[in-house]
Amino acid sequence: MPYVKMACAMLILGSYVVAGKLITAKFPVFLASELRLLLAVLFLYLLMVIQKKRFPRLSKRDNLIVFTQSFFGTFIFNVCFLYGLKYTSGIESGIVFSTTAAWIGLISFFILKEKIGNSQLLGIFCAVLGVLALNVLGSLEQQDHSFHLLGNLLILCTVIGEAIFVTFGKLTSKQVSPLTITFMVNLYGCALFLPFALFELPSFSFAEITFADWMLIVYAGIIVAVFAFVLMTQAVKEAPANRIAPFTAIVPLSAVFFSYFILNEPIVWYHYIGLLFVLLGIYFSTRAKSPNISTAEKKE
Repeated sequence: MPYVKMACAMLILGSYVVAGKLITAKFPVFLASELRLLLAVLFLYLLMVIQKKRFPRLSKRDNLIVFTQSFFGTFIFNVCFLYGLKYTSGIESGIVFSTTAAWIGLISFFILKEKIGNSQLLGIFCAVLGVLALNVLGSLEQQDHSFHLLGNLLILCTVIGEAIFVTFGKLTSKQVSPLTITFMVNLYGCALFLPFALFELPSFSFAEITFADWMLIVYAGIIVAVFAFVLMTQAVKEAPANRIAPFTAIVPLSAVFFSYFILNEPIVWYHYIGLLFVLLGIYFSTRAKSPNISTAEKKE
């Protein structure tokens, strides 16, 4: 079911907020991204060897689409995301992340010409309202709250990058599998990060990196860069972009819960209000029948 897949992918991406904070405390941004993407490419290539699949050959059109996904959804996403976390708080980044659904709906409307029904609009509104309530109420609770403009602008670029990745996933040919797309997205991302990672490499000391630090890279490379992307790609291929858009609101919510269990940050009353609105958003976004299913497809 595409909605379950998208929800799981967003939960994983939410955990990347916590992992990203821990990773950037020990690794430089470009080198960390290169290491995790290289690991993802090697893991995916091993899967292809095990399944006896040939190196994917995409048409020029599909290559251009996948490269666009990689540039915005991998390169721009990771650079802006990891640097953004350095300059802004989790609350402020969550406020910006709550606009992801709106960006997907907007891009899918103009690029994919997908219609947005009243139920989907209500779902997007509830999801955005939920995360805004979560973060705005949280910011009001904090006495030392400050607005870090640069960090929030970087997170906004992250949000747009994710929205472009999700939306453009609908443009690839149907015969191109999610595994192939994930492999090529990570391969292109690896190439994009390589020159910057080589620049950071000479001044970095691997002797200070612990086993736990390497496990964070493994998690980011295998679970986030592979499994989350495969699930997201499958969901995008199976459902209209504007129907799965509200599920992106799970990212900041899951970040709150992972922060609680891993970083021991407290969960307070406004977190539950945000969760309620997000669940309502998911309900409204999935209750209407998809307009893209034809009569012939229903008979099949």
